[in-house]
Amino acid sequence: MLVRHGLAELAVRLGLEGRLRFGRKSQPGTAALSEPERLVKALEELGPTFIKLGQMLSTRPDVVPPDFVKALAKLQDGVPGIRYEEVESVAATEACRLPEDVFSEFDRSLRLELDFVHEGQNAGICRRSFADDESVVVPKIHWNYTTSRRLVLDLLTGMKATDAAWPRSKGSVCSSILISTSSMR
Repeated sequence: MLVRHGLAELAVRLGLEGRLRFGRKSQPGTAALSEPERLVKALEELGPTFIKLGQMLSTRPDVVPPDFVKALAKLQDGVPGIRYEEVESVAATEACRLPEDVFSEFDRSLRLELDFVHEGQNAGICRRSFADDESVVVPKIHWNYTTSRRLVLDLLTGMKATDAAWPRSKGSVCSSILISTSSMR
């Protein structure tokens, strides 16, 4: 798989050459992509488990070079879908239940999750639970405008957790955690 995506050199650098077969050639067009982009393509082709690995690595700039972090971050929001037949097969074998039963249960849960009044109530519980903690902000729900299909709440601005500047932002909770854990060493 790595060779097919033009990543033979990466495999060698990672010490994998003894475990891999290098008989196949790269797919046409892989040379036009950067090495990190080719890795993303390989992970996508390998499937959900490897996509999850890529997502995890995208949050580790302390372990992964910046160009790889940037490319792998695309797996956070832009993952290709999978065929229904695959989902149906996994649901049937892993859940030991008929896919129709699994999906109807999922549908009930999803409907409850998509009921914005219910979501607002959950947010209210969180807001009350963290009322004394200034480091946690839960937006206020505007009940006079909220319906089961519309949730209106205060606007909060912030950064994605994958934003490299976020953990080090002055005063951020993550910054405090980083400072605390590094002083423990």
